[in-house]
Amino acid sequence: MKIVKSSDAPKGTNISNTSNKVILIQGAMDIEVEYLISKLNNIEKRIISEYEFWTGNIGSNKIIISKTRIGTLNATISTTIGIINFHPDFVINQGIAGAHRVDLHTGDIVIGEKCCNINAYSIPSKEKGQGSDPFQWEVSKSKAQMLFADTNLVNVVEKALKENTKNKCIKGILGSGDIFNREFDRIMWINNIFRK
Repeated sequence: MKIVKSSDAPKGTNISNTSNKVILIQGAMDIEVEYLISKLNNIEKRIISEYEFWTGNIGSNKIIISKTRIGTLNATISTTIGIINFHPDFVINQGIAGAHRVDLHTGDIVIGEKCCNINAYSIPSKEKGQGSDPFQWEVSKSKAQMLFADTNLVNVVEKALKENTKNKCIKGILGSGDIFNREFDRIMWINNIFRK
């Protein structure tokens, strides 16, 4: 779960009081948004530039559920559309992801304190026939910067999850990218690079 504060939210917004807020919650696939949609009251579906949004209420909060579709480009477009059209106080990006930690398992929850791009590399030149060695790729310094979530909002979410789920719940770093890593050694290499 990645949590970022919308640029539209005024400085010093008191997020310890989570009532009467406009909250945009995102997921890439049907399986990531269907349950959330089922919890909305007064549901209205909108399609904006081919992206799907469902608006409704949970308690005193206006909730917008966004199906971003898969990939960072789709997530960027749908987030921009959501912010421009709904002016959320908070944006919560949640979904299914692979963990780069061997102690995490299906159902465990990671709340993103930080987020980084794990697909930005400088690749050394090689002549024809010299092959490719991804372990020689260097992380692009400008792209390796960490983005930080709102600390107060992370704490509110962590408290709510710990009170309402038996699943393991930790804070961590989320790596964003358009590559689906299934090689254990590569995953550990990425993990070591971005934990520094």
